[in-house]
Amino acid sequence: MLTERLPLARMAAYQGPLSFGSDRRSQPRVGFDCPMHWVSDGAERFGWARDASEGGASFTVPTSTAPKIGDTLKLVFRLDNCCDWLVSARAQVAWRQETHNGMCHIGVRRVDPTETTPYQHRQLFQWA
Repeated sequence: MLTERLPLARMAAYQGPLSFGSDRRSQPRVGFDCPMHWVSDGAERFGWARDASEGGASFTVPTSTAPKIGDTLKLVFRLDNCCDWLVSARAQVAWRQETHNGMCHIGVRRVDPTETTPYQHRQLFQWA
């Protein structure tokens, strides 16, 4: 089942936007703490979501599987056991920051900021 795009501006107004130091974003971002996956060049890889805004998102992955700056990818957050959110069908890696523990923080921006991003409810059971 598909629903409308996630109302991030409304979520940020409700819970307050995240702020990490000097924030240069024009749109408020909302924190996420959930698994995610991304696809680039036909390969699917997994990581952990950090935050999202109307213009982009960030996530953490092992350095060995981290995309490069400029790579275009499909980004999906797994919100719970039955709901995926397609953050962007085409997101471009804007920055990456390696950490001391073998992980890498990745920031992406939407290639088309006007794209709609529906939830996808997964069917947990198949009825005969």
